Amino acid sequence: MRSAIRPQDEIGRYGGEEFIVIMRDINLKQAEAVVENLRKNVEEMHIETEQGIVIPVTISAGLAAITSEVSRYEEILAQADKGLYSAKRNGRNQIYIQN
Repeated sequence: MRSAIRPQDEIGRYGGEEFIVIMRDINLKQAEAVVENLRKNVEEMHIETEQGIVIPVTISAGLAAITSEVSRYEEILAQADKGLYSAKRNGRNQIYIQN
């Protein structure tokens, strides 16, 4: 995942299967392109079990940005989390921008 994002971006585990990427000095359209690149890279990965079963890997992502209405860290995180669950509800393996 690190190789699919910009060198200045920060990535870390946020929950069990959830990660967070913090991108600075980027607009929402540019951020969407970065996350789409990440989504495509992960989609190409597969995990193979000892029994030879191939498990596809996907990413569902929620994007949020600092705005005049959403500026506190907790608010941005809540918006991104809403987007994440919208992406999951709408079929997974996609990016959802929460407005």
